[in-house]
Amino acid sequence: MSAVISAEERCNLGSVDLESIEGSKDAQIVRDLITRHLELTGSRRAKWILDNWPEMLPRFIKVFPHEFKRVLE
Repeated sequence: MSAVISAEERCNLGSVDLESIEGSKDAQIVRDLITRHLELTGSRRAKWILDNWPEMLPRFIKVFPHEFKRVLE
């Protein structure tokens, strides 16, 4: 039986921030990428994610390196 490991435990938070994509243009970009993947591959998983988008959206996070964020600001 495997334990669930959180994103915080998987990332070096000293060098990256973890951000929600809900309510941002990133959410539409992710949805468009999954839609394109479905169109190109017929992926059942992609279809399932899109069919359950409201529940799945909060599970997507942006991993944003501090240095990249600094350059953008």
